[in-house]
Amino acid sequence: MPIFIKDIITAKNITNVDLEQEKILVEKWPGKYTFVLQRNSKCKIYGVKKDTIALRIPDYKFLNVLLEKIDRPLAQTSANISGKPAGLGVKEILNQFLGKKNQPDILIDAGDLPVGQASTIIDLTSNKFNILRD
Repeated sequence: MPIFIKDIITAKNITNVDLEQEKILVEKWPGKYTFVLQRNSKCKIYGVKKDTIALRIPDYKFLNVLLEKIDRPLAQTSANISGKPAGLGVKEILNQFLGKKNQPDILIDAGDLPVGQASTIIDLTSNKFNILRD
């Protein structure tokens, strides 16, 4: 599950970012780019058990303010049931989950999301620049 973070410093604290990777991150963030990086062995994020972690600095004012205020990484996912289109507004999201066993624990209404494309996911864990989702 990808993780939203507030800045490059946070990325460097929880991953092993080299200079070449840092150049790529600085060029693409904030924005619709999620990067898979080698997780720092000292990094303890609840639920993260793999040696890698997917990070993103969003380019969305509400999320950036929230991340700054909570000063912690934030797990993120689409607001939809698998296979269904992502919800763009609270009513649409709630309607998808109406009567379902697993429902969101909390929804924060910051207005409707703009229609957009999912983020590009790029694996930077090897010497090869590997695009996982474009």
